Amino acid sequence: MNATRLLCSTVLLVIFGSALALGQYADDYRSAATGNWSAAGTWERYSGSAWEAATTAPTSAVGAVTIQNGHTVTVAGDVTVDSVTILAGGQVVVDPGVTLTIAYNDSTLGIDVDSLGTLLVNGIIRCEGKLSGEDTGIIFADGSVYDHARNSGSVPMSTWQDGSTMRLSGVTGLSPSNTNQNFYNIEIDCPAMTANLNLGMSGNTIGGDVTVIRTGPQRYYLTAPNAYVDPITINGNIYVLGGVLSSNGSSSQASIVVHTWGNVIVTGGNFGCSRGSGTSVSWYLHGDSMVVSNATLQNSTSSPDRVQKFIFAKQG
Repeated sequence: MNATRLLCSTVLLVIFGSALALGQYADDYRSAATGNWSAAGTWERYSGSAWEAATTAPTSAVGAVTIQNGHTVTVAGDVTVDSVTILAGGQVVVDPGVTLTIAYNDSTLGIDVDSLGTLLVNGIIRCEGKLSGEDTGIIFADGSVYDHARNSGSVPMSTWQDGSTMRLSGVTGLSPSNTNQNFYNIEIDCPAMTANLNLGMSGNTIGGDVTVIRTGPQRYYLTAPNAYVDPITINGNIYVLGGVLSSNGSSSQASIVVHTWGNVIVTGGNFGCSRGSGTSVSWYLHGDSMVVSNATLQNSTSSPDRVQKFIFAKQG
């Protein structure tokens, strides 16, 4: 190798090494000011050697996207992203009626919220990939929806305000982690389920309703005996429109207690106090009514000392 070629190679290595050290690559984006996500003026784009004013807004087709300290970026129209980092002091706000889709990115980085950053969701997060961060930094407001549109993965640890909904729609054979949170509403609509799954709840309080629409030929349970320690409380109604809902399904010995303070309305599918043959369950119904039509009630027990029962507990 002659001296000229050696010098050129050295310069290229220095430039490439500097980009790696800074974590910056061509087509990365960062916020330049507070503004609308879809406005090019909100962004800067890394050309490979310098940050320049962006000519288009970022989507999942670009590189990494960073929301910087002091900037609030508002998502006012539907967009699909991945590899987004919200730094301390940065904020992303999803407007009501707007869907922010997190594309699948090899389960590495979808949207990550720094412990002092904020993602405030008034609309819909459709998660096909990963959303992570501190529960104080991810906030689902009244009327918002988190839609877990993938198998496995994890539901983000979040602040679930009154009126928010955690929806499972893409689960098939593996339930996501972190489903044992104090959600407000829960909605399960998973028509392609291939296994019986559970939310792993213990001591959790659901502030609103639990609605089951579809579970394929399988069942979704509130908990499992190996996960359960403390009573589960549902302050709103239970709606079973289809599929199968029950407290648990394992045959391991345990005693499970569930309290429902609203009504139970079953208009399709199958609703069971317990589908575990070795588990005792006391499901207290504190609401005004339990209405069942065009549906099945079913329990499963094979042990004479295991008792599974709905207890109509409202006074009067």
